[in-house]
Amino acid sequence: IRSKEENYGRDSKEMKAFWQSILKKDSINLIKVSKILDTQGWPSKQKIGKRGTSTLFLVIQHANLETQQKYLSMITKAMKRNDLPKRQYAMFYDRLLLRLGKRQIYGTQLAMSKESKKPYVLLLDDAKNVDRRRANMGLNSMQENLNRWNLTWDIDAYLKALPKIEAREKELNKKNKSK
Repeated sequence: IRSKEENYGRDSKEMKAFWQSILKKDSINLIKVSKILDTQGWPSKQKIGKRGTSTLFLVIQHANLETQQKYLSMITKAMKRNDLPKRQYAMFYDRLLLRLGKRQIYGTQLAMSKESKKPYVLLLDDAKNVDRRRANMGLNSMQENLNRWNLTWDIDAYLKALPKIEAREKELNKKNKSK
């Protein structure tokens, strides 16, 4: 995705066509995955393997809020049974919390700043203890995660920027709800 975006630009017709294609495939996949989950529950990792588990996870991770809420308890149980990696659960749960207007707890969700063109960590609860929570879920530290974008995890700077991030997110959520 990043290379396409770099080649064509974020708002190009090529990127819009690319996203339309992804949304269509996501929709088809969601129908198939929902049928499996609704009739069989979350399959064991032994039955479908790591790749199968990842596929189910990605479909639900990219689904709408209602779908994510519908399968939350099933996904939580799958994680507790070790049929879904904790790190994937953390990503799912953070995304769900943010969609519900709450703060994420594992710091897995970032957004791209239109001004600086750099990613930033979305609303995060208890930033000072995030690395402990991340370690419990099999995730690397915030700094190791942010190294991919050549960013520095500075808790004090993040906490200082948090009110601005929160205001921006509230504004974006208002715009999205009015569409």
